[in-house]
Amino acid sequence: MKLKKLAPILFLLLSAGVSLPLRAQYEHAGQYMEAMFAQHPQFTQALWNYVRVAARGKNAKRIENRRLELLATTSQIRSVVNRMPPYEGDASLRDSVVKYFGLVYDILNEDYAKIVNLEEIAEQSYDLMEAYILTKEKANEKLEEASDMLDLVQASFAARHRIILQRGEKSEESHKLETAGEVIKYYNAIYLPFFKCYKQEAYLLEALERTDLNSLMQNQNALAQYAREGLHQLDSLPDYAGDASLKQAAAKLFDFYLDEGTEKARVLTGFFLKQEQLQKMQAIIESKKPQERSQQDIDQYNQAVESYNQAVTAFNQANQELNAQRGLLLEDWNKAVDAFMDRHVPK
Repeated sequence: MKLKKLAPILFLLLSAGVSLPLRAQYEHAGQYMEAMFAQHPQFTQALWNYVRVAARGKNAKRIENRRLELLATTSQIRSVVNRMPPYEGDASLRDSVVKYFGLVYDILNEDYAKIVNLEEIAEQSYDLMEAYILTKEKANEKLEEASDMLDLVQASFAARHRIILQRGEKSEESHKLETAGEVIKYYNAIYLPFFKCYKQEAYLLEALERTDLNSLMQNQNALAQYAREGLHQLDSLPDYAGDASLKQAAAKLFDFYLDEGTEKARVLTGFFLKQEQLQKMQAIIESKKPQERSQQDIDQYNQAVESYNQAVTAFNQANQELNAQRGLLLEDWNKAVDAFMDRHVPK
């Protein structure tokens, strides 16, 4: 969905050229609050649309223009509100709204700018991915705190001036941010162990490409360890609101990585060991003239060739199985994540 530019909705003051409100224009405190928050729902919905999309996957760079538009709008709204008068000497609401937009501006300008930058390099290492995810979590927490602060000030102002608010203690915005924060933290608790395995497998495949046996074995052992850790973490993680779909998709991936680091590892490393044995036997055979080769030399060489050919068949079969399973499981994981987010992140 394309986000509309927000500049025309700034309290109907900027575009319409309406003069700043005076005390005489407000017959009661409720009217003052209505004027203060006349366009707030539209702004918070636009902000939420940005936050919701930015929180899902690597989308912050793709919607960078939205962030820049929100920055401009936030700055303009803050300036307009700052020029509004207090109500009967009570400036708490106005000043808190100004503070709120200042906080939102800083979060968009600093935290989400950092998210955009980290997004480009997050997949280079587990540490960078962890920093990227924690930065997104922190940005959401800051927005939630700013929204909660504004809710408290609204409630306090309303109580002082005998206004009954037609909502609970938390605004819809606060509820959305709180729920999204819970969903994202739950997802991250599963995603980070998965990414550790995902990245470790990449190192394994690089070692395989280089035919580096020592590196291959080290990475296989590390992959198996991380997969076991991931399965253990899933065991201690409850379902989210009765929804076990994300855990189930992750468990299948951890089982795959565990198999790759153990059962399939023996096949892959076995191939390289058989290759080394054949090369040694070939060197022995080639070092002797045909008439100098004993029957034992020939038998050992032929046996090495047969073992090598069997290892090649097993190696190719294991690789084909891994490639096919990997593609299907990653596709299922991505679908599970999308469906999970659609079910639990507020619209």
